[in-house]
Amino acid sequence: MSASERREQLLDVALEILTEEGAAALSIDAIAKGAGITRPVVYTQFGDLAGLLDALVDREEKIVLTQLAKAIPLNVGEVDPDDVIINAIETFLNAVREHPRTWQIVLTPPQGMPRSLHDKVVERREAVIDQITPLIAWGITKRGGPTGLDYELLARIILVLAEEAGRLTIAQPDSYSTEKLVTQARVLVAALAVDQPAAT
Repeated sequence: MSASERREQLLDVALEILTEEGAAALSIDAIAKGAGITRPVVYTQFGDLAGLLDALVDREEKIVLTQLAKAIPLNVGEVDPDDVIINAIETFLNAVREHPRTWQIVLTPPQGMPRSLHDKVVERREAVIDQITPLIAWGITKRGGPTGLDYELLARIILVLAEEAGRLTIAQPDSYSTEKLVTQARVLVAALAVDQPAAT
């Protein structure tokens, strides 16, 4: 096994321990045992547990950023604004199913995780809100309402709903399929009033 492959293996083991047993169970010894190697191999790769955690946070953040980039469109073109929101939610939920452990530490961070993870999660949430607020403003205007909405507040509400859908996907994937959650999201979006003819 190459050094890079070993590194990925150790990060995978650490992520599994975090999501299954919590941060209190995470140690160099536990990671070494989980990987079937000796402790010096872990130290050689990361220096210490803090170094391993930093590497893990960096790796999982890259996965999150890549998947968020797919979910949040930069250019929407001439499309139905409701479809833009629904497609973004569906893409996000598919991402959660693809990398459930990654999203678990983002949506439900284990107690005892380093401050750097908390800070990155907060920073990323604010960045997502900044990205989707103008998208929502465009969508509400294009669909013709409802009027009088605070777009930034609506963006926060939508994000909270999407995050809860993500948590349900992780905790009860059989009970809360992507299709079921997306269908309910579509019903909610369609229920938003239209106060004037849609913009063209």
